[in-house]
Formats: sequence, C-alpha cells, structure tokens
Amino acid sequence: MIDFVENLCIPYNMVVNWIYDDDDRKVKYEQALTFRGEYTAQKILRELNDLSFIEASDIFNDDKSIKPMSEWPRKARASIASIDIAEAKLYKYGVEITPEIMKIKFHNKIGAIKLLGQNLKMFTDKVELVGKLTLEDLVNGSYEEDDKSAKENKEATTETSETPPTEETERI
Repeated sequence: MIDFVENLCIPYNMVVNWIYDDDDRKVKYEQALTFRGEYTAQKILRELNDLSFIEASDIFNDDKSIKPMSEWPRKARASIASIDIAEAKLYKYGVEITPEIMKIKFHNKIGAIKLLGQNLKMFTDKVELVGKLTLEDLVNGSYEEDDKSAKENKEATTETSETPPTEETERI
C-alpha cells in the first residue's frame, strides 16, 4: 500500500484513517493483510522447494554442454548464487585460443532442504535418557526439594525482616 499511495501522491496516514473509519473497510483490509502474509509464506516455501530440488538435467544437455540460460527452468535460474566468466589464453599448435570459462555457483541446496524440512516439522530432536528412577524416588525427591526450598525461603524472609529499615529500603 505504501507504493500505491506514493504513486498517487496521497499521504499514507489519510488512507489508513479512511480505511479504519469504516468497519467494513477495516475488516476487508485486515483480510487482505492476512492473505498477503499467507501468500508471502507460500512464496518463500516455493523458493525453498525450487532451491532444494534443482537437477543437473535442468541446465545441462545430454552431451554435458551447458544449455542456454533462456532454456533453463525458472527454478534453475532462481537458484544461482553467482556466475563468474573468465577468459584464459591458451595456445594449441602455436595458435592462441581464448576460451570462456564459466563458473556457476548455486545456493546451498542442503541449507534449503533443511529450512524446508524444519518448516514442515520433519526434523525433531530426540533425547535419550538413561538411568533408573522409580516413582518412589521421584516423589521422595520432590518432597525433599520442596522442604529445602521452603526452609531457604523462610530463612531469607526472617533475615530481611530482622534488618532495620535503611534509607534505601524505605524508598523501595
């Protein structure tokens, strides 16, 4: 909406006030914001999916030569992190040959798969606990902890109540 109001040279706050003045407009605007959030989430998931599942056959011909970029699918083009093109001077039979060397670096496929899997809640950390604990131990242990903490709290309360008030404690 910011770009929209700037293109029309309308102050942003006027448009927002106009939207929130009417309950029907307010509901529709909030629905649009919800839809935009869902759309953005789906777009991010699609991008992660594309980065995760690019295949070499998308960019290489059967003879191992690289396809023209215009023939690459959108997901292959979107997964490019960088392209370096360099020329090298080589001599073959006394004739100078200057081939182009192209280095294509793709985004981290493993990282994209990991993010996608985390979003889909596919990976869970499992913790294995080893030891012997009975219900009786647990109950007795919890009572001992409660007794200890109760004694400590009582002692701390008595110590603070026995100290005469100072100027600092009176302000508090």
